[in-house]
Amino acid sequence: MGCRHIKVAYQKGKRLKAAPEYEDVARAARFHGVSFHEVSRAALVRLDQPPVQA
Repeated sequence: MGCRHIKVAYQKGKRLKAAPEYEDVARAARFHGVSFHEVSRAALVRLDQPPVQA
């Protein structure tokens, strides 16, 4: 949905937590007419998917 920046915290090579940037989520939510939570959750789900190769 358009979140470009996601903060990710790692320790010893393992991901501890991740959070999309607030302004990216807010902008995408307004643009798509959906809730902040829906955009934030979609961004985190996408983070766990392998990259798409063209």
